[in-house]
Amino acid sequence: MNFPELMDEILLILSEKEMTERELAKILRVERKILKKVLEFLKEMDFIESDNLRLRLSESGRKLVELDVY
Repeated sequence: MNFPELMDEILLILSEKEMTERELAKILRVERKILKKVLEFLKEMDFIESDNLRLRLSESGRKLVELDVY
């Protein structure tokens, strides 16, 4: 899966359901360290302002509770 496809899949999956990074990595069949880099990139992309992309983790930092792109 190439990088743009991976980003699209992440956004699609997280728009439907909240899950942990581990669960997301398992669904996408990627290593968590790769997933973390992609998630970080999604937050820092130049063509999406940081205000328009919100990734919020739970208090424990292990569960993705919100990802909005608008």
